[in-house]
Amino acid sequence: MTRSALSIVILLIASRAIAEGSIESARELYLTGRYEEAIEQYESLEDVSPSSLALGIARCEAATGKDDDAIKRLNAALEKDEDPSPALYAELAKLHFVRGRYDDAQAHCAKALAVDKSQPLAHWINAELHRTRG
Repeated sequence: MTRSALSIVILLIASRAIAEGSIESARELYLTGRYEEAIEQYESLEDVSPSSLALGIARCEAATGKDDDAIKRLNAALEKDEDPSPALYAELAKLHFVRGRYDDAQAHCAKALAVDKSQPLAHWINAELHRTRG
């Protein structure tokens, strides 16, 4: 491998590591309750999947009581995504569950599990639905 090719490979690896660090930084802000800063961090990210961005921002919105905004954001991401992320469906299921919209929660769990049979949040919400409904 020539020096220039090696340099390009190193730059690509470094840029991916920086991008991953940035999304991890946004997630850390979210997990420590710094929601507005986390949203700013998520919005500044490039080269991150739209589903990941929507999910991160929606979680911050939900944590600050903006459930309607979070639901709208997740639905918009699902409409744009040709290959929907099961995590988006599962997060929608969770938001509907905590609002007492059990039928909507069940429907989103089913969609998440249709895409990924092992989606953990969807399984947990399903279990909670069975526990709550009896």
